[in-house]
Amino acid sequence: MGHAITKKLSNIDVELTAKFFRGLGDPGRLKILTHLLEKESDVEELADLLKAPIPQVNRHLSCLSWCGYVNAREIEGRTYYMIADKRIEQLIKIAEGLMSSRAYFLNTCKIIK
Repeated sequence: MGHAITKKLSNIDVELTAKFFRGLGDPGRLKILTHLLEKESDVEELADLLKAPIPQVNRHLSCLSWCGYVNAREIEGRTYYMIADKRIEQLIKIAEGLMSSRAYFLNTCKIIK
């Protein structure tokens, strides 16, 4: 039986990795990302999707943009957002696969809200 080779994360790597996942941990941001996997959208379309006020969606987009999850481009005075790195799609699919067999436990977990 082979041993998996793992790299021990330093404390700074662990903190940064946790912060990376917190960026994905908000339901609104995750919904934005999954929508943007399908098509570019502007803030108004995303606000309609989330049924949220535009300032709240702008805060999500600022976070996602600053952290490198999305890019933006201007077209005729409107800003359109798109996924910055297609690996985000793989990450979401992996999470969905892992989650499917653990849904009950995730839903009933008292620690992770």
